[in-house]
Amino acid sequence: MMNESEINIYLNRLLMQKRMISTVDMDPHHEEEGHEFRQFAAELSGQINALNFILGKSMPERSKITFTMSGASDDLIEIDGDIREEIDNFSDDPLQFALSDGTVGAIQYTNEGVWRINISNITPDVDVSIIEPTQKEIDDDTNYTDVATFVGKFDWIVFENGKLIRC
Repeated sequence: MMNESEINIYLNRLLMQKRMISTVDMDPHHEEEGHEFRQFAAELSGQINALNFILGKSMPERSKITFTMSGASDDLIEIDGDIREEIDNFSDDPLQFALSDGTVGAIQYTNEGVWRINISNITPDVDVSIIEPTQKEIDDDTNYTDVATFVGKFDWIVFENGKLIRC
């Protein structure tokens, strides 16, 4: 049986591992590797939460994360920031998405050749800003995507095509 000092040492090792793996940049084209990596990170978080519970520590409040969503090419959605992911989208229809806090939106590559992001529901605890390309940027083909920035406490993003991204 471990004493409190040994549990704290083990907890600190787990926290160090979690900090280290948060810096790893996974190749989005290796989905199997990414899945295993995310599963390992979730298991670490579970162990950390369990040890905090055993020690009677309050659970740390989730920190806010920031990420951007934009389009690339004519068939790719990019998420960048505290979470990173690429999502194929070959549909001409808007692709609906929802965040775990209740924020809902859609992203679409339009007939005009521009990625548009529309938010239909924003919850009070999230900040969302969308920067649209200027008409000159669109005409010059130097920028053809809205860029939405999300700041909040998210657990996941889900797209209507079934793609789930854990934060």
